[in-house]
Order: sequence, then C-alpha cells, then structure tokens
Amino acid sequence: MDDNMMDKVKQLLDDPDTMQTLSQMIGELGGGQASGLATQNDSDTANQMEMMSKVKSVMERMNSGPDPRINLLTALKPYMRQGRAAHMDKAIRMLQMTRMTSILKDLT
Repeated sequence: MDDNMMDKVKQLLDDPDTMQTLSQMIGELGGGQASGLATQNDSDTANQMEMMSKVKSVMERMNSGPDPRINLLTALKPYMRQGRAAHMDKAIRMLQMTRMTSILKDLT
C-alpha cells in the first residue's frame, strides 16, 4: 500500500475519538443498536474495540520496516519500459499482500 495512506490509517486508529466513532458505526451496521440490551452492546463494543486493536497492530507491523524486495523493485522501476513498470507495480502489490497475509497468519 501507499505509505502516505498507511500513515493516515495509523493516525486514524491512534485517535481514541475516531476509534469510538468507528466502533459505533460498526455496531449500527451490525444491528447492535437494535437489540436494546446494554450488556450485549457492551460486549459488542468490546469485541469491536479488540478488532480495531488487531487492525492497528497489523498496520503497525506493515509499517515496521522497509522490505528490501520492494525497495529493489521501486529503485529499478524508472529504468523499465512502461509495460514492464506496470508489471513491477503488480509484483510490489503482491509482495505487500504476502507480507500482510503472513502478519495475519501470526495473529491467529
């Protein structure tokens, strides 16, 4: 992913007010407000906060350090034909996805 976008997501996840707003939105989408039971809403909110915490953890690990494979492809990209550069973009996205799946695998 784009580093700028990852930084923005991290900033959003670091803000407690944003986390609360996201939690409320997820609760409303999931029908948590329609149940009317305070204990169920509390447990739903706790589950949502835990999920947001895990997402924040994944994002932090994604930004934890540079990937030398991605750095190499990015450095070579200006010297490639346009068609080959497009293939390098796909390869970079694939490397990012494999990194994300390995992080998610470690969480479970």
